[in-house]
Amino acid sequence: MIHCVNLNATLDELFVLPSLSLGGVNRAVATLSYPGGKGNNAARAVALLGGKARLHAFTSLKERSMALSFFRGRGVEAKLTAVGGSYRPCLVILDAERNQETVVNSASQLKVGAAALARLKAGLLKGVQAGDIVTFSGSIPEGLREDSYASLIKAVVARGGVALLDAYGPALRLGVEAAPFMVKPNAEELGEAFGVPTATRDQVIRAGRALLRKGVRCVIVTLGDHGAVCVTQREVLYATPLPTPRGLISPVGCGDAFLGAMARGLERGWELSDCLRLATAAAWANLGVPGAVFFDPKLVKAQIPLVKISRLAS
Repeated sequence: MIHCVNLNATLDELFVLPSLSLGGVNRAVATLSYPGGKGNNAARAVALLGGKARLHAFTSLKERSMALSFFRGRGVEAKLTAVGGSYRPCLVILDAERNQETVVNSASQLKVGAAALARLKAGLLKGVQAGDIVTFSGSIPEGLREDSYASLIKAVVARGGVALLDAYGPALRLGVEAAPFMVKPNAEELGEAFGVPTATRDQVIRAGRALLRKGVRCVIVTLGDHGAVCVTQREVLYATPLPTPRGLISPVGCGDAFLGAMARGLERGWELSDCLRLATAAAWANLGVPGAVFFDPKLVKAQIPLVKISRLAS
């Protein structure tokens, strides 16, 4: 079983425009609305790749029914903790003429606090069994402590779960102290959280090795269109990026597709190199489809053999 935790939910509103006219009136050629958030997206990626995903997330009372229906229709078992407030809107504008995507986020609007987190945590721990994969991804909403992921990770690990963390800022820095099995920041997030340079691949590797000394077993740093680096005590692997797909490019959700695919590969007992191939292929497939994590699993399967993994060090 793969559990995905999402603390800061959004309502993603995607508008595809022929051309974005700033200061003018724009008419969309396509729109899409769905409950988002990095953990929500990761759970859908797991389901698309044939895994059994259980989502643990906050939702508003008024949007709970809509969210349950959405996730049910996409093969995700959603355990939603209802609170006051509403999903925070996230506006995604895809400019077809420039092939450029713009994202406008807003502040947290769900009314969460220690009591709500305790309810979500109880539901999570009730279902986690030894060997289960548990992903923690996204930002910490207002009302919760910055060490919320660290607290959840410690509890999951104590039950024999395998924790994967994809966060930034204090949530990443404090989460690492709980020694999750894997952390998956991008290079910028890694540098900002720990105050280290990550402009070059060698700098990324050094920063990754520093996290291993904190008890993390695997550090994967995504480098955008420059691939990804995987650092463990045994080896350093590099996943070469696939060529950019033709047509409209939508990077929203690529990191979530990557994380969900890593979780799916680990659940199946694959070697890290094979997990990286799957994750790279999933992120690539997501890149060519507007919206977060609506990719075609057949495209992922076709691209897996084309992902090159090289060993940089042992």
